[in-house]
Amino acid sequence: MSPGKEPDRESDEVNSRTQAAAADELQRLGERLVRLSDRDLATVPLAEDLRDAVLEARRLPPRTEQLRRQFQFVGRLMRKADAGAIAARLQAIESGGEAALLQRQAETWRARLLDEGDAALQALVDAQPGADRQRLRQAVRKVARLAPGTPARDKGERELDAELRRVLAGE
Repeated sequence: MSPGKEPDRESDEVNSRTQAAAADELQRLGERLVRLSDRDLATVPLAEDLRDAVLEARRLPPRTEQLRRQFQFVGRLMRKADAGAIAARLQAIESGGEAALLQRQAETWRARLLDEGDAALQALVDAQPGADRQRLRQAVRKVARLAPGTPARDKGERELDAELRRVLAGE
């Protein structure tokens, strides 16, 4: 064999291993789809053939050769799908969904508004142009006046969080 052929074979092996790893990752992504509830699965952007394959995998008995082959088929179909969009949607679903994400963002903004005051309010209005500055300022001042740990303060914080969720959702 000539010395020039060896590197080609090595690069083919690396490429094959890389492709095999990518195929395994797509198959695992497909397996995560199978475990979703019907409601959550309906929110994932899937082609009809991929959705049918996922639903078929749900019907099969666990830990069988038939299910293993169906997972491989789902993995092959995933190669044609937008795996990035599917993975992002799965991440959102598995991390608690958009509502939980909005709630975490609202809590972060509430803490920042109460600590930093008008500077944080300006940053929020800059980030969310549809925000009602006056309404937010009033809600922040109402909460800031109340003693921490009291039921009134807790209620005020919940109201401020609700307003922040509305603003962050773009309503």
